[in-house]
Amino acid sequence: MIHYSCDRCRRTISDSEEVRYRVEIEVSAVVPHQERRTDEPDDTDHLTEVHEILERLETGDMIGYPTQDRTRRRYDLCESCYQRYLKNPLAREGHLTIGFSSN
Repeated sequence: MIHYSCDRCRRTISDSEEVRYRVEIEVSAVVPHQERRTDEPDDTDHLTEVHEILERLETGDMIGYPTQDRTRRRYDLCESCYQRYLKNPLAREGHLTIGFSSN
């Protein structure tokens, strides 16, 4: 029998009694020459680009370029953790409010 638990709070999720939410996150690197506007005409010489990349690989001049360009993660969440995730998916800290006295 398969048992599920929330990847955030570690609580066991009963598959027969409650809804389990799956969050799938994919992160991929965007190399500067890959990002291109779609409204611009594509007059790029792709053969020249491939040749330049191969030359950089041979000379070891690929510093700054990611070696792995895609990461995928999958998480199971319970109802309350899912609601918290929706409110703050990037887990950013809330705004700091400063209270001033009335003097």
